[in-house]
Amino acid sequence: MTLDSVPELARRILHLEMELKRVKPSAGTDNAALLKRMSALEGVVARLSKATPTKPQVYTPKPAVRVPKPTDNSLALKLAALEREVERLRVKERPAGGSGVTDHGALTGLSDNDHPQYLLTTGKAADSDKLDGIDSTGFATAGHDHDSDYLGITAKASDSDKLDNIDSTGFVQTSGNQTVGGIKTFTSIPALPATNPTTANQAVRKGFADATYLGISAKAADSDKLDGLDSTAFATAGHDHDTDYLGISAKAADSDKLDGLDSTDFVRDIAYKVSAYRNNTTFTLTTSGTLYAIPLNAEEFDSHSQHDNSTNPERFTCVKAGTYLVTGQVSFTANATGNRDALLRVNGTNYVGQNRYAAMASGSTSVPAFAMVELAVGDYVELIGRQYSGGSLTLYYANELSNHMRMVRLGS
Repeated sequence: MTLDSVPELARRILHLEMELKRVKPSAGTDNAALLKRMSALEGVVARLSKATPTKPQVYTPKPAVRVPKPTDNSLALKLAALEREVERLRVKERPAGGSGVTDHGALTGLSDNDHPQYLLTTGKAADSDKLDGIDSTGFATAGHDHDSDYLGITAKASDSDKLDNIDSTGFVQTSGNQTVGGIKTFTSIPALPATNPTTANQAVRKGFADATYLGISAKAADSDKLDGLDSTAFATAGHDHDTDYLGISAKAADSDKLDGLDSTDFVRDIAYKVSAYRNNTTFTLTTSGTLYAIPLNAEEFDSHSQHDNSTNPERFTCVKAGTYLVTGQVSFTANATGNRDALLRVNGTNYVGQNRYAAMASGSTSVPAFAMVELAVGDYVELIGRQYSGGSLTLYYANELSNHMRMVRLGS
């Protein structure tokens, strides 16, 4: 086998190398040793392609290299023949000038992939093991970005779900004014600024409170808030004035403030009093000389429920024992015959007051009665009328004074 050009030799070497690689030689095998020799040949061919001898050289074959008997005779023989051709070309006589190519650009086969240890300008990283066999698409370009995985410098937290989709305004800042809603629980007491509060809704520092207010165990004398007076100068919540004043349930007789007189010895502003009368409803004294209790069916006043217009209306009932002044009057229609009587009766049998007038010759006759009487609780007083006309006679009504009775308590 004879080769007349370095490019042709390089192509033969590449072809032989590809055949060796297809059998996947492992370390220590004959084919692996052949590959090492193949690499050495590639280096020599590369140098030959750059060399330009200036004088003829005589080819002197070197002694054949002893190699182990190859497993693949065809590959080994081809490699041995190539080694001999490389040696011949290395010292081959070349013309000194004129017919040789001196311009690199004029060389043929420049577009061929004659150097497999290098990448073509159009090659990818995947064509070589220089980048661990990773294709160029496995690397980022110069203008790449990570917008789909990271927030930009000017982005807000709300542009991402990294902070649970909460905008940066949803977090408390370390400076500036903010309104924070909801209940916030602190595991330790927060420190407040050294300034004092000036508005009603500002928090109060302990130092401000200590300087402004009295402590729980302090006394009023420790401050000028109470004019410098100690707490002992003030009355306690459970104090009394028993030594200076009468109690609510005490009587004047318990003190010398009223000259030793009991309160019952004085007239009170609120007296037990009652006044009622017979209105313009006809009432007849049917039998001459008979006593009739006058039903008083209308009231002027009644301080302590001592009279009832419907139930026993003729009675004033005592609710407070004591001395009472009782007055009354009975008026009769015109009749000139006989006398006219007005009486005051206690408990239906005891007459305590009585007055009699002779009948007027013309017009009505009015007879008054009065008495001062001691009454016990439950005693009652009645106004009684009697006429001696010889027949029946009705009461006369002009106004509430015509037939009335009044009673007032004077004292015990």
